[in-house]
Order: sequence, then C-alpha cells, then structure tokens
Amino acid sequence: RAVFELIDGELTLTEIAPGVELEKDILAHMDFRVAIAEDLKEMDARIFRDEIMGLLAEKE
Repeated sequence: RAVFELIDGELTLTEIAPGVELEKDILAHMDFRVAIAEDLKEMDARIFRDEIMGLLAEKE
C-alpha cells in the first residue's frame, strides 16, 4: 500500500496508506533502498473503504 514514482531517474516513495508504518511495513520488505519524498503523503483513507468516496460532493 504505497505509491512509487520515477523522479529524476530515481524510484521514489511518494505516498503510503493510512496506518502503514514506513520502515516495518514497506522498507523492511524491499531488497533495495528507494528515495523517500521529502513531502511523503498519506493516501486518502476513502480509497480503502467500501462506500462511495463522495468526490463529486467535494467539488461543490
């Protein structure tokens, strides 16, 4: 539950899911190190719920 992007030719971790521990849940399971974005963000928790996200209502 992480988002990686190729930034300037380097694999960079840019987002993690709510409740995920960076070191324990992601980095400890990787065989190589990646860059970590200075502004590492948490994913919108609504992504992981079964109900409608309500994005249209947010626009109004």
